[in-house]
Amino acid sequence: MELEDIFTLKEERQQLKDKERKLLSPHYTDVNLIPKIYDLYLKILDKQACPPRHDSINTRKKFIFIVLLLFTPEKFAGGRIDGSVREKLSDILKCSKSAISHQCDDIIFLYQHYKNFKYGVNDIIEKITSTIKD
Repeated sequence: MELEDIFTLKEERQQLKDKERKLLSPHYTDVNLIPKIYDLYLKILDKQACPPRHDSINTRKKFIFIVLLLFTPEKFAGGRIDGSVREKLSDILKCSKSAISHQCDDIIFLYQHYKNFKYGVNDIIEKITSTIKD
C-alpha cells in the first residue's frame, strides 16, 4: 500500500539522518590537539621501513587528509573545513589557508583511487586514535 510505503520511507529517512549525524561527527574537537597529532604523525612516518621526507607534498597531503577526517569529516560530504582547523593546519604546515582548501579535491581523489594512499592513511589514523584518547 502507498501509506505503508510512506511510513517506511519516513523511518528509512530518519535512519539515514542518524547515520549521517554519526559519520559526520568529528572524532576530535579541540584544535589544540593538531600540533600533537602532527608530532605523532611524523614519529609514525619515521618508524616506516623507508620513511618519507617530512617536507614532501605527499606527506603534507596525508596529514591534511587525516586532520580533516578527524576534525571536520563533513568536508568529505560536501561541507566546509572548519576555519580554526584550516588555520591550525596552515600554521603547522607553513602554507596559506587557501593552499589547504585547494588540496581537498586532490586528497579525496588520492584516497578513493590509490590503495597505498588509502591504506597508509587508515593505518596512521588507527595509530593516532589509539594513542590519543579524547
